[in-house]
Amino acid sequence: MIDALPEIHATRELAGRHPGRVYLNYFLESQRGSYNWKHQEHIVQENRTEALDASRQAIRDGKVILPRGGAVIQEFAEHMAADVKQLVEDENTGARSFRYVKTGTNHYSLAFTYDCIAATRYYPIDYRMYGWVDFDKDEHWRNNILNVRF
Repeated sequence: MIDALPEIHATRELAGRHPGRVYLNYFLESQRGSYNWKHQEHIVQENRTEALDASRQAIRDGKVILPRGGAVIQEFAEHMAADVKQLVEDENTGARSFRYVKTGTNHYSLAFTYDCIAATRYYPIDYRMYGWVDFDKDEHWRNNILNVRF
C-alpha cells in the first residue's frame, strides 16, 4: 500500500507493474466506517483520522509487539507522537471535528498506519462479496448444509 498522491502517475505505474500486490491509498475525509477496498482498481480509501485512531488503538491494546527499547523504537515513538489529534473548527461553518495535525517527522507513523490498514485486506474476510458463503457467519448454511450426512 502506497500513497496515491501527490505523484499519481508514478504510483499508478508502480501499481500497474505489480497488479494485485500494490494498492493506492487515498485519505477521504468524507469516508466513514470500515476501509473501502476496491480490489478491481487496486485502491483503498479511508478516513485519515479514523485510520490513525485505529493504528494507535492497536498499540494501546497490545496487538503489536515492539522491542523494549533502542534508537529505532525511540524514533518510532517520536514519529507516532508527531501526529497530534486536535479539535479543529471549520472557519466557514463552525463545524468542529477531530483531526491529526503533523507537528514533526511522521514517516513511521504513516507507515505503521498503512501497515494496520493493509493487515485488514483479508481479515476479517466476508466471502459473500465474492459470492461465497462464510460458513462461520451464516447459521443456515452451517446447520443445514454442513451437517447433512450422505
